[in-house]
Amino acid sequence: LQKVYNTERNANVKKIDFTFIVNDKNVYHTLDDFKTKDGKQLFTELQSAEKILINTETELENFRKEWAKANEAYKTKNRASILALENRVKDLKIKISEIENRVREAELKNKKKGK
Repeated sequence: LQKVYNTERNANVKKIDFTFIVNDKNVYHTLDDFKTKDGKQLFTELQSAEKILINTETELENFRKEWAKANEAYKTKNRASILALENRVKDLKIKISEIENRVREAELKNKKKGK
């Protein structure tokens, strides 16, 4: 009986890989939740951009830690690198926001067609 209970209980548990809010009524948790090919493709692009952002923010944080305890020669040498990383982070955040909106548009456009 325990095996049957566990099997039924696990069947009712929805797999959650991520949380993406499409609108007030729709929240996606797996790639299979996407209704459109464009939405799924854009979401994959979004995930890649988010990974790049995390890596860039980590690199920037490491530079800042070194900067705090560095001498003037290091600061002069790496000033441009830090500024470039700061701009890259800003640009990635804008890009991520734009991709999120495009994913939502693709998915919501599909819902309007379905009505």
